[in-house]
Amino acid sequence: MNYGLSERKIKQMSDTYAFRRGKRYVAAKKVTLRNYQSGDLLVEAAVQGEDLFTVTVRVKEHGVDAGCNCPSLAMDQSFCGHIVAVLLAMHHVQVYGTPGGNQSLIRPFATTRQTEDAAVTAYLQTLSKAERAKIRFDVNGSAIVMESITAQQRFIISPMYFDRLLQRRDHLRNLADVWLSPPLKQRLVSGPPTVELALDREAGGLELLVTFSYQGVRINPLQETNWLGRDVSLEGAVLRYVTESGFLERNGRYRLEEEAAEYQFLKGLLDPRVVYGELVVQVTESIRQSLPNGPFHPRIDVDTTDRLDWLTFRFSMDGIPEVELKQVLQSLVTRKTYHRLKNGQFVSFENRAFEQLQRVFRQLEAAEQDQLEAVLRAPALPNLKHLVGASFLHVHKQLTERWLELKNGTGVYLNFPEVLDRHLYPYQRAGIQFMANLAGHDGHGILADEMGLGKTIQAIGYLETLPPGRVLIVAPASLLHNWQAELTRFAPTRTVHLLTGARKHRLDQIETVPADGIFLISYPSLRADMEAHQAVEYDVVIFDEAQHLKNPASQTAVRLRRIRAKRRFALTGTPLENRTDDLWSIFRVIFPSLLPDLQTFQTWSHDEIKRFIRPFLMRRTKDEVLQDLPKKQIVHHYTDLGPTQKKLYASYLAKLQLETLQHLDETKREDRIKLLAGLTRLRQICCDPALFVEDYTGESTKLERLLTLIEEKLAAGHRILIFSQYTKMLARIRERLAAQQRAHFLLTGETPVEDRVALCERFNAGEVDLFLISLKAGGTGLNLATADTVILYDSWWNPAVEQQAADRAHRLGQQSPVEVIKLLMTGTIEEKMAELQDRKATMIDAVLSDQKPDILTIRELVRLLDSPAFIDSAGE
Repeated sequence: MNYGLSERKIKQMSDTYAFRRGKRYVAAKKVTLRNYQSGDLLVEAAVQGEDLFTVTVRVKEHGVDAGCNCPSLAMDQSFCGHIVAVLLAMHHVQVYGTPGGNQSLIRPFATTRQTEDAAVTAYLQTLSKAERAKIRFDVNGSAIVMESITAQQRFIISPMYFDRLLQRRDHLRNLADVWLSPPLKQRLVSGPPTVELALDREAGGLELLVTFSYQGVRINPLQETNWLGRDVSLEGAVLRYVTESGFLERNGRYRLEEEAAEYQFLKGLLDPRVVYGELVVQVTESIRQSLPNGPFHPRIDVDTTDRLDWLTFRFSMDGIPEVELKQVLQSLVTRKTYHRLKNGQFVSFENRAFEQLQRVFRQLEAAEQDQLEAVLRAPALPNLKHLVGASFLHVHKQLTERWLELKNGTGVYLNFPEVLDRHLYPYQRAGIQFMANLAGHDGHGILADEMGLGKTIQAIGYLETLPPGRVLIVAPASLLHNWQAELTRFAPTRTVHLLTGARKHRLDQIETVPADGIFLISYPSLRADMEAHQAVEYDVVIFDEAQHLKNPASQTAVRLRRIRAKRRFALTGTPLENRTDDLWSIFRVIFPSLLPDLQTFQTWSHDEIKRFIRPFLMRRTKDEVLQDLPKKQIVHHYTDLGPTQKKLYASYLAKLQLETLQHLDETKREDRIKLLAGLTRLRQICCDPALFVEDYTGESTKLERLLTLIEEKLAAGHRILIFSQYTKMLARIRERLAAQQRAHFLLTGETPVEDRVALCERFNAGEVDLFLISLKAGGTGLNLATADTVILYDSWWNPAVEQQAADRAHRLGQQSPVEVIKLLMTGTIEEKMAELQDRKATMIDAVLSDQKPDILTIRELVRLLDSPAFIDSAGE
């Protein structure tokens, strides 16, 4: 009968930890078999662990039984690591036969006296407190005898098993009366040992002598001894630490030859967390010089090359010879945990300063090390982001200043056609220079001038500085004809292609796209035609009204990143509408390598964002550059709800408070939508209940107030723009104007794109003095500078949208002061929204100045539902 062993079977007999320990015992040649041959049914073996353990294996037809004298007073269900080691050794013999020569896996058997540790374990498990046993321990030569006087049994036990019993003497005395013979007591050591580690360097390796000192009794664990009562737990922990550090037994000492393992061991000796009782470390001078105890203070100085195209990271460190800095840097860059100097000393990289440096080096894109100096070089633009928040880097103070000089400096001389040159303001020349300088250094940027300062003419001016090439301009559909007209006016020599109409027609135009020309397309059309545009490489792409890119997950933003262009610029008067993520989203399209991932970007402070983007974003306000521009005055006109409106408002408010707020879960999208829908109803009641209440015949006090205002302003000679987000409201206003026979124009999302520019031109020519405009359709891109009064009939959540509408009149070409009138209903959601807008309007300044933002939250929306005074007073 020969039961075949395999590693899989042995693994099933043990747990993972025991299996791994067993393999280590075998690999270290610590298993001794007694004349075992394949086919033997009873096998005796010894395993050298913390002590010498005896293992007995009985081979059965369908498995094995095994025992070990490693003491646990209760036997585990699975095999211990010592049994696993013996089974693995038996498996090796079954497969390969009896090993021989110096490569022997199993050491020759060493004669040991047979012990009965397993039998003692079984006997002790039968003891109970009710029937106390009497047990006597004695010595017989080198053996230890345990005699049960009660059971009249005698056992031979191993010294290590006896030491373990001593450690659990209190448990044993609860079950039995225990005596120790005088000769045995004379062989007992007492107290916890002092652990002595003597280190020396011999023949290129590290040698370690381990000694456990028990009040003058010194014990080398690699040599035989008759001393008993040793602290086997502490000794075992120390020896496991030594062997797991890679030391191998040799001639009564431990030896370590691998450099990386030596570093880890020496570092561990300096680690206060590595504590094994009272520890005494004795080292020679050569070992002392090797210890990685520093302190080492790495320093990285960051600068840029003259052309601003590369960053240089110059490495230095106190206490390290300059000739070795290059090798230390190489070890850092290759992510090693240490570096060994020529004098043998280890430099540990496992501290905060070095780990921060290694993290930056891992992040650097296309970095290369100087072959002669301790310097790393990396392309500047894609790696600037890694300098933010890295306080351990010493960034040259002139680095940022030089980038700002690039932004604000004159750069190369720019020559403009005469038809364009005479229309440019000085600040517009600076904007064109900004774009040209960035492009000259392989950069991309955002022109974020306040609405009305002529971003379109600056973009055209930049295009006129370039040689012939392909240019793509992406804009809202409503502005394409405006772009076409401006290009015809200021760049008459350029060929302009308007990519509009049916998709098939657009695709036919793209297939035959010439090498020179300016192509105008809307965002939806470009998204639909993206595959065709990817086959074309543009010299420049310009994204107008780039706030359309503010959602990084939108199909528009995702697809626009695929456009192939050498230079990319964004034009927007509102680079931030709600949060700093808006800015990240725009740069993600035009300059994806400039900023880090969104999660990292969100950890930057507003001051860090502001300082970082300054070279790549130019923003001027009207107050800064057009001191002679007429002032813009914003006034609030308050009106009370009529009696019928008040009842309707109170009814809907109570319903919303009851149905929505009591069960509002901010994390659920459907709850947020329900809240916003309820708030919209309240706003519509303020505008005119007829917007959603069928057959409403009650009053609309705001509409009456508007008609009075129109009469007053027209009588005084003013020209008026009226904005509302509700096209149905504009229709209601138009009905009343028609009844009064007041001439006016109307522009909504349904107005054909080709008619919008014509309507603006007719208004500016003075054909009518009154223009009704949908807030979304006409809030951007239109030039209506001949108007001097803007009436915002209803409020929008984002003040930037309202500002865009107001700036249709307050812009270049305006000759008169502009009055912006906001119509608000007293004590309602509109009044509370105006208060919130005043805070929300600081969002852009949070990055472009030193203020912190305040974003509209769900909790702030809920506060809009506080009951107004007219409801409280009605209840009284």
